[in-house]
Amino acid sequence: MLVKEVQMKLNDVIRYFGDEREAAYRLGYSVQAIHHWKNNKVIPDKAQRLIQLVTNGKLKARESK
Repeated sequence: MLVKEVQMKLNDVIRYFGDEREAAYRLGYSVQAIHHWKNNKVIPDKAQRLIQLVTNGKLKARESK
């Protein structure tokens, strides 16, 4: 059985917090870091784990390999 890995999406993170500035503030990152994730289309693993923790699991980090 194949299980498709679900990638955490930045749009979901921004929607959860309301906007990029609030997401950056609540996560302890700069707005520039959020823009970097947006431009590179990837949220670093460490940030994903923090997001999962801050959102009480509502947004899930991808499994580490």
